[in-house]
Amino acid sequence: MVTAVFVVERIWTVRRRGARGMVLAAPIVLEFGYDLVQQAVFLAAAGAMLQGRDARWHHLSPAAL
Repeated sequence: MVTAVFVVERIWTVRRRGARGMVLAAPIVLEFGYDLVQQAVFLAAAGAMLQGRDARWHHLSPAAL
């Protein structure tokens, strides 16, 4: 919620610069989405660590020895 307020505030404060300023500030919305995904991944990793689960990459197969 706090980040959403930050995004709206960031775009709102450049309104005096006109449409160009608001367009230049708008990509922060994409950054907000990326930050949400990144935080979800970090929380999932922390939860897995606290539960003692092994980290595995399921899309890779072990190299043949």
